[in-house]
Amino acid sequence: MNGLPKEWLRLAQEDLDVARLLFEEKRWSHVCFHAQQAAEKGLKALIENKKLVPKLHDLVKLAQEVIQCGYKVEQFQPQFYFLNQFYTSTRYPFLTTVMPQGIPGKKEAKQALEGLGDFLEFVADSI
Repeated sequence: MNGLPKEWLRLAQEDLDVARLLFEEKRWSHVCFHAQQAAEKGLKALIENKKLVPKLHDLVKLAQEVIQCGYKVEQFQPQFYFLNQFYTSTRYPFLTTVMPQGIPGKKEAKQALEGLGDFLEFVADSI
């Protein structure tokens, strides 16, 4: 096995750490973006452990790839669906209006962080 899965995990953990710091600074949309990034990189760590990572950013599609690799991530899927909306919408001002709740606030930022630590622990235990 190559070292890429562990590197994906390291980067995922770094994004989660940054998201937690940004939460303390009340930077809600940035929390959501980095939470999405942490989930994406965690999923890619699992995929990389079995095969080449597809060039995707869609968490739902990545989760399907992970399931096809034999990992049981169904319990995290509601979080992947929630976080999926933050990949581009938090980075471009003209896209914040397409999110159902508009620009993310504290509630969305808190929800974005929920369960991510558990997911990355699952990833660490799986690779």
